[in-house]
Amino acid sequence: MVQDASLPKSIRIGLALSISLVLLSASCLLVLRAAARQTALPVFGQVPDFNLVDQEGRPFTDEDLAGRVHVIGFIYTTCTDICPAITAQMRTLQTELARAGLTDQVHLVSLTVDPEHDTPERLAAYARMFGADTTSWHFLTGRPHHVRAVVEKGFLVGIERV
Repeated sequence: MVQDASLPKSIRIGLALSISLVLLSASCLLVLRAAARQTALPVFGQVPDFNLVDQEGRPFTDEDLAGRVHVIGFIYTTCTDICPAITAQMRTLQTELARAGLTDQVHLVSLTVDPEHDTPERLAAYARMFGADTTSWHFLTGRPHHVRAVVEKGFLVGIERV
């Protein structure tokens, strides 16, 4: 009769568990190292310092963007095609943010690309027309060269006269 030279079952189970634990630990270590090597998202541009005004004529600067997420749309009040659609989508977003209790963390900004015509008063009327809650949605305008610098240099969006 041939005698079985294998290890007892309890030792084999213990050995298998130990090897599994070592492999799991090594896998976790590799994943953590890979995550640590990942770089931050690329920076495509930086919003320059700016001084604009909101729909109430109150100052709004780049510092007002600090500390929370902002969703920014570019509009002008005499636009009859895409701007109302953008603003309606922003209004829907504001409603959803309010439902989720996120209006303190996420603000909306509609920045005019026609500051020659879009005064604070016009922007306030536009905001009312869309039912915007202006405590967390800012409609901005300013001197044309300031607006152009923010839009083109900060957000890398071109402004073209048609």
